[in-house]
Amino acid sequence: DGFANTVTLGGTTPFTYLWTNGQVTPDAVNLAAGAYAVTVTDANGCEASDAVSLSDPGGFSIALAASPSDVVICDGTELEFTASSIGTNNFEFFVDAISAGTTNPFVTSTIADGQTVVATGTDANNCTATSNSFTYQVIPVPAVTLTLPLSACSNDDPVLLTGGSPAGGSYTVDYNGNVIIGDLFFPELAGVGAINVDYTYTAVNGCETTASDDYAVLQAPEVDLGNDTTVCSITLDAGAGFNLYEWSPTNQSTQTINVLTTGVYEVTVTDANGCVGMDQIGVTVLPIPTPIITPGGVVEFCVGDSVTLTAPGGYIGYDWSTGSTTETATVFGSDTVVLVVTNSFGCSAQQQVVTVMNEPQTPPTVTADGPTEFCVGGSVGLDAGPGYFSYLWNTGSTTQEINVIETGDYYVFVLDGNGCIDSSMVGSPISITVWDPNPMVSQSGDMLTCTNAGDFASLQWFYNGNPIPGATSGSYTADTSGVYWVCVVDNEGCEDCGQVFEMSCCVGIEEANFDGQVVVYPNPNNGEITLEVEMQKEAELTVGLYDMVGKQVWIDSDLGQVTTLRKQYNLSALPDGVYFIRIFADDQMTVQKLIKQQ
Repeated sequence: DGFANTVTLGGTTPFTYLWTNGQVTPDAVNLAAGAYAVTVTDANGCEASDAVSLSDPGGFSIALAASPSDVVICDGTELEFTASSIGTNNFEFFVDAISAGTTNPFVTSTIADGQTVVATGTDANNCTATSNSFTYQVIPVPAVTLTLPLSACSNDDPVLLTGGSPAGGSYTVDYNGNVIIGDLFFPELAGVGAINVDYTYTAVNGCETTASDDYAVLQAPEVDLGNDTTVCSITLDAGAGFNLYEWSPTNQSTQTINVLTTGVYEVTVTDANGCVGMDQIGVTVLPIPTPIITPGGVVEFCVGDSVTLTAPGGYIGYDWSTGSTTETATVFGSDTVVLVVTNSFGCSAQQQVVTVMNEPQTPPTVTADGPTEFCVGGSVGLDAGPGYFSYLWNTGSTTQEINVIETGDYYVFVLDGNGCIDSSMVGSPISITVWDPNPMVSQSGDMLTCTNAGDFASLQWFYNGNPIPGATSGSYTADTSGVYWVCVVDNEGCEDCGQVFEMSCCVGIEEANFDGQVVVYPNPNNGEITLEVEMQKEAELTVGLYDMVGKQVWIDSDLGQVTTLRKQYNLSALPDGVYFIRIFADDQMTVQKLIKQQ
């Protein structure tokens, strides 16, 4: 592969070239070792010649080896090509003249039918060489698939492997390092998890292909009913979390069963994956006692009586809920009596429960709906409680509840109507205290004196309904004609006003000098009152209502000239408390104290 080139100096272009080996280009190529001359002619016909000698530096070759070495292969066979040479270590591999890279060895599994593989290289003298070649005949391989069932349970029997196509191949399973070739799959040997299965098929042309799939081995349910046992009674439990329970021989389908007879009991459970687990147990059931209590059912008796309950004889142990350990138990009150007996086998039973009812009701307890101590004008409700046949309060009331406005002890008799007793029962009394300051006022000339002033926390004297500034002592001397009274507050904070005095010319005239009779009822009241006035002679009447500090609440001045008056007034809109009603008749006046309470 030698070459020679010419360099032309001078002359007139264009030039023509003629080599001694017949080449007519400026450069001669593919020359062997030897002498070569070239003649150059310019455009004017002038010629010039020169010669060169070429020598061969020595032999340079590349050897290419293939593994496997057979050129008849199955499609997809992995081939490894290794190039070697004394002259170089740099090689390039070609597949059908297309470069496949410079990595040595060259590995491929994609050689197609008829393709040729060679290697080339260049030595230090820039000489190139091409290796021997491999031209392949590629035989098609069969199309192989493997589709296994979705899963198997870990306690399943060996499963016949199917799903490989085409038929006639072989199955291979690696059981944790123990490789078995055959048509059976062993779930117990495989263990729980995804187990790889290979299916290999060899065609008539000798080519083989392997397909793989995973066999999912699921954990089978584990059931443990325990060891065989001898018991009085037992509840067998197959465990929670399963989709299906099947007991034999009871044909029950629950998680637990109560065993009452001797036998062998077996349960089969199925989980959400359809895997099945099973266990069995032998149970010997000892006789269980069946006591019957006499009398039975519901037993009723009255206060002071008792009832004796009797159990059958022949048991080695009696345990009554009353504390008795014999065949009988005596009950004196309301109770639910339970008997547990034990037989000679050591088996116990709570066969029957007898409820003993003690009918009489308990005496009533009187409860108050508010404080039991309060100021006059207030009230408290007392309640004897529901459920009695009849009620009788010491006030004469026959209702369950009463409203109290006066100091005293209050109690109630109730009658039990269940037929057990005929006598009455009395509830514990409850004491009510109504604080009524009730100032007592006496007159001596123009001086008014509250004789019990020491009983109160504060006093205030009033003139014509208005508080007199500084008049807070136990007595007051009137210096102006008009109406006077005193209002007090006791140590409990209760308020009240005393008798009204009309002072004329600085000499007091008590309201008792009113020329007529006045009646106001009911008093105390719940807001509805009736006023009756009867005068000795005809007079112009006016009626006014005032609160405790003398402030006018309303005035009724259209009553006319009369000798008698009867009229109803509604005070429901007013707050509870103490009020004063004044009746004016011409030049006379009288005052009545009212107590309004609900």
